[in-house]
Amino acid sequence: MNKFVLAAAAACIAASAPARQPEMTVTANPSFTSWVQNASRSLDRAMGRVDLSRSETGITYVRFNCDENGKPQNIKTVASSERKPNLDRVGRQTVGKIRTLYPLFNGARPNQLIEAAVIVADNQYDLEKMLAEARERAAQRNSRWAQSGLPSPVVSLAVAGGF
Repeated sequence: MNKFVLAAAAACIAASAPARQPEMTVTANPSFTSWVQNASRSLDRAMGRVDLSRSETGITYVRFNCDENGKPQNIKTVASSERKPNLDRVGRQTVGKIRTLYPLFNGARPNQLIEAAVIVADNQYDLEKMLAEARERAAQRNSRWAQSGLPSPVVSLAVAGGF
């Protein structure tokens, strides 16, 4: 009998207490330009946590989307300056070390594809040359997105490291 009385008393207390409204956090999605800058910094920080000692030099392009927490998933190499497996591995590892890319930009669609250009160079001249190439590719892809007013199939980023 004691158990029944305690359960009934607890139910009455719970029913008479004012209901707490759940807290809601609203985060505005950043502009596309702001998101690209933030995502590029995240990619740069991630590259600092990857061992480049055995990587070849060049550019590798890696595509991915993000899980519900913004962590990159479905990471795949889609293009490379040449057949350079260690460079491609560095590209995939770099993207895999990004903690989150959320919130995504205004207009991003679910499972938005993102392309990262990961560059490893031996010297400043090669770095600048490859970075210009990657930025041109990214600018072309991002421009198509902006002109259409709709999310593109791929959003492009670029990061460089090495020497």
